[in-house]
Amino acid sequence: MQCLLVRRSSYFERVLDTIDQDEHLLPPGFPGGAAALDAVVSFCFDSRVPVMRPWNVAALRCAAEFLGMDERRSTSNLSSKADSYLVRVVLRSWPHTLLVLADCYNALLPLAEELGIVGKCLEALATLIVTTIGSSNTSDGGDDDRTWWLEDIVRMPPVFFGRMVRCLRSKGVCERFVGELIVKWTEMWLFSSSSNTSGENDDKNDQPLTLTKSPSTLGLLEALAGILPYERTALPVSFLFLLLRYAFAMDASSECKSQIETRISLQLENATLDDFLLPFKSPTKENCERNLELDSMKAIVARGSPNAIQQQQTVSSVAQVWDQYLSEIACDGKISPQKFSELVEVVPAYARANHDQLYKAIHTFLKAHVDASQHERAAVCRALNCLKLSQESCIQAVQNELMPLRTIIQAMFMQQLQTRNAI
Repeated sequence: MQCLLVRRSSYFERVLDTIDQDEHLLPPGFPGGAAALDAVVSFCFDSRVPVMRPWNVAALRCAAEFLGMDERRSTSNLSSKADSYLVRVVLRSWPHTLLVLADCYNALLPLAEELGIVGKCLEALATLIVTTIGSSNTSDGGDDDRTWWLEDIVRMPPVFFGRMVRCLRSKGVCERFVGELIVKWTEMWLFSSSSNTSGENDDKNDQPLTLTKSPSTLGLLEALAGILPYERTALPVSFLFLLLRYAFAMDASSECKSQIETRISLQLENATLDDFLLPFKSPTKENCERNLELDSMKAIVARGSPNAIQQQQTVSSVAQVWDQYLSEIACDGKISPQKFSELVEVVPAYARANHDQLYKAIHTFLKAHVDASQHERAAVCRALNCLKLSQESCIQAVQNELMPLRTIIQAMFMQQLQTRNAI
């Protein structure tokens, strides 16, 4: 028996002479355990005996590497037999490939990774998907064409998912498909993992996040941010804002937040007031944390305005929602006049066709900051153009003692002009 094992394995040649007769042959940390070792012994006795199956081929390939059963030791050895079986049988079949990938994840990492088994499986799955749905240059296919593979990929663990997305992209799969995949995967692995103390039926968009910041969860989020599509319509903007909210809740890196912000800015004109408020719906925070959120929103709008122009779209819709957002957050006493004036001025002057909503936001802010100095009030009102106020807002501004004197005078002039024109 020893002769047959030694002929196939350099490992057994080294250790068999040192193993006592009563000592167990199974080496510590052996890939695949006792079942794999039994198959190895059967192969050594008679290589014609079929020992490989989809559910054990990965373990046998790893075992062959562990035992030194390669072509340098003997021709047609276990390593080459396992490699051949993977190519001929496993990688042509979706369920077989998933089975091997699951086996690698459960028990055979990192050796299965080093041997290229994981990479081959992911490439094979991507190829099978492309064969079914076509690339971006062919028909998109119907929903039924991707149902069978979408659920399997969504269940893929984080250690494999990012690489799977890159494989799909390298083969030309549409970013719309990639975006759909990312949304469903995130809902399973990130959003569903957050604990909500308010009850099962609470909407995750409206309730405070009570996430536990762990290295695994944070790493998942930051890895996810790195594979988000840049195509404008690949991901819903509401999904991206929710992802940004999680980034703040878990104190993700600046790079992670910036990647999400960039994707949001590409389709900012599709955002609603509820989307804008998502990051702001976190529990009460210190000034520095709140300022980070406000700086993030400021960066999004600053990037989004030029994008809207480049796409030949008006920025007025963005400005309108932004002024509504300012009205909502203006009552927060933690926001300084300097920070609020920066937020007001991030929208270009030409973007606001009407300043009524901006006036309401400024009025709300000054009402919540009655201790603001005249200089601070003037800075907050700097972007307010009374020429773009309606007659009703002009009348209110003239009578508003919270406004700086210069703004009141401008409103009075505008009111007189409107009255004269009416006469």
